[in-house]
Amino acid sequence: MTIGYRTVFSTPADSDLERNLPQAVSQWLRHKRLPSQDVSVGTHSLNDSTVLTVASHEPRGEGLRGLRYQLVENKPEGWTSTISAHFGISNNRIWIDIEPPNSNRPLAGDVKRDQFVGVPRIVRDLLAEFHALDGPLDIRDQPAFVTTADDVHKLLEGITSPERHIPVIVAGPLPGIEPESWRRMVDGITRNTVGMAATHVLTPETTTLFHENLPGSLTVPAGSLRTFLPDLKLEEGGNHRRHRIMSPHALVNLDEKILRRIVTNAVKEYAVSRPLPPSALRMDRLLDRAQDALLLQPAESITIAPVESTPTVPLVDTGTDLLLQIATTLGCSSNSREILEAIQRLVSVDAQRAALASTLQAMRDAQTLRETRLADRLSDQQHRIESQQDSIAELTKRQEDLQLEVAERADATRRLEAELSRLRHDALVNGQGELAYPSEPVVPEAPDQMESLLEWFTNQVWPHVVFTGDPKDTLSLEQHDALGSWSAAVADICATLEDYAQSVQVGEFSGNVHQFLQNPPPGRTTRSAASAGKHAAVESEWVNNNKQAKRERTLPVPPTIDPSGSTFMQAHFRIANYGMISPRLYYYDATSLDGNVYVGYIGRHLTNTKTS
Repeated sequence: MTIGYRTVFSTPADSDLERNLPQAVSQWLRHKRLPSQDVSVGTHSLNDSTVLTVASHEPRGEGLRGLRYQLVENKPEGWTSTISAHFGISNNRIWIDIEPPNSNRPLAGDVKRDQFVGVPRIVRDLLAEFHALDGPLDIRDQPAFVTTADDVHKLLEGITSPERHIPVIVAGPLPGIEPESWRRMVDGITRNTVGMAATHVLTPETTTLFHENLPGSLTVPAGSLRTFLPDLKLEEGGNHRRHRIMSPHALVNLDEKILRRIVTNAVKEYAVSRPLPPSALRMDRLLDRAQDALLLQPAESITIAPVESTPTVPLVDTGTDLLLQIATTLGCSSNSREILEAIQRLVSVDAQRAALASTLQAMRDAQTLRETRLADRLSDQQHRIESQQDSIAELTKRQEDLQLEVAERADATRRLEAELSRLRHDALVNGQGELAYPSEPVVPEAPDQMESLLEWFTNQVWPHVVFTGDPKDTLSLEQHDALGSWSAAVADICATLEDYAQSVQVGEFSGNVHQFLQNPPPGRTTRSAASAGKHAAVESEWVNNNKQAKRERTLPVPPTIDPSGSTFMQAHFRIANYGMISPRLYYYDATSLDGNVYVGYIGRHLTNTKTS
């Protein structure tokens, strides 16, 4: 099962959600032009390809009551919308999952490709009708202005609340732009996160008060967006890497569609992977059992209509010979009354047979429908099991890759520590203690997200390393790089390529990139992310003989390098091993032509023998 959208929110106990939810579901069905008269517990065939299942849970004593509506459209491989709720004394909670078509079936040899799922109408309807909450924060269908000190305190209480379940997006004010225009721009970027996140827009006045209560690493600069994930702990410095920021540079230079995709993907990745709150998870499992129990109920009883007696009709005497013939056939006397009664008995038997045949057919139809629904449910559960098995296998592979990555970095750290210890010893022996233990060690900066990485390319942080690839490929990695380690690794690779280009330019080095990584000239270093073990100078024979694989690696370069505007790039760095994602950086060494290295691709692993 691949969930394409999930929202979780609470409503106050006095919101009467239990009584009004069926009405909201009926209205939603009417909007879909589906029958909406019956939303009672049971299984309802709304048309030839759409089924609504309504399940409920009633506690034996004190406890939460639960209700679920599951709509499966265009069976067998259509949209599945599941609306679940529990009702309690202190509050109610509702959660809605949307599964897009074919969400249980991965592409051959690849991870599932995300299908876009917009904000469901039922979510917007419920947010408009009920007071929706996530902890102390209001959940709305558009960004909310933070204009007063009370608003700031409520926002701070919300982002630090242990009860918060969904991300909170906070937008800093944009100088020179009318506030409502800025709010509409933020709305355009975040519109597909409604229900999955709560968005707030600061003013210049409230920004100051907001920042006074946060560590400096968690500020929201003017014209930027920061996403605060749940479990924010200010006493630990906030761990700013978890709470990503979109810079003003991105908002100004990237298309709104790209910005919307970045924000939506990051929020959705978190929303659909985060477990339900404990009370909702318990109720979700109880409703699963209740839904299964519906399929095991016997077919509905079928009433057999009684056969009415045929009224007595007087016979007209048509002649003795005819009556004798009829009497002989029926096995009775020639008395007209006995003949009529015999005929009535025959008619009654035929009618009973017809009624019985009709009843049996209705029972067979009901049983066939029940078996079909049971088969559908079993098939759906089997798809879910297979999907979960695929997910477990992918997560296991990612865990193994991460463990290997950690081990490699630990080895590199030990080597560096040993080298540092040796250098410090030599410095002390030579009377240069200030070099051995500098008072302010310099920690090199690194971009903490892919959007910042692209900004570094724009600002020519590496003058001889030029990015010619598609930013969308690079930005698509953002949702998988929660802590920014991949963007930092790419920065280290580019810094190493810059060192290589400079050393070639000044005549310090005359070999190729791989030789540089193996044995850099004096004064030049290679970062661990750009070690020779993570570099491949050429592709495999399979890639060179595969048209699709070669086409994917034919990447943009300036016409001065190739008049066609593209060239086949084989050399690449392994940014990280991460299951089927495992990002790569492809480049073309043009230092012999114009002194530059062109990076034509930063993105997920391209097609090879394991993905074809």
